[in-house]
This record gives sequence, structure tokens and C-alpha cells, in this order.
Amino acid sequence: MLRTRLLPLLPKGAILQIEMIDSTTNANIQIADWITGALAKYLEKQKWGEEYYSILKNNIIGEGKELFKDYWVEAKTNKKLESK
Repeated sequence: MLRTRLLPLLPKGAILQIEMIDSTTNANIQIADWITGALAKYLEKQKWGEEYYSILKNNIIGEGKELFKDYWVEAKTNKKLESK
């Protein structure tokens, strides 16, 4: 299902490989794990989220392709619908 959602967002001919990895086995994966966790705290308005975002914003250079652009909007909408 993840592959089905991501492929239309990527350029034609892009290769998408999805693997489950234990983040403690690779320093680069640990960094990516920390970044995604920090961004989640920011987007969910949790403790330290603003500070983490500030650190990331000032240290990550360049523009990237946002693969889950509407995820948070959809998650909030679905959560509101479920609570009714």
C-alpha cells in the first residue's frame, strides 16, 4: 500500500525500495529516525517540537520532495470525523 501511494508522487522511472531496518544498526538511519521523530513532535505540537523544528530548520539545506504533504491534514480530518 505504501508503494502504491508513493510511486505516483515520484518522477517517471524512479526506483522505490522500501525496507524495514532497525535504526540502532546504522548511524544514518538513526539520524533519519531522529529527524522524523522531531518533525512529528513539531507537527503534533508536542513538548520540544518548536525547539526541534528550529534546530532542523537552521541546519537542513536545500529543497526536497514532500511525499506525505497531505498526511497531517488528512489525519486531523479523520480524527475529527471519528470523534463525532
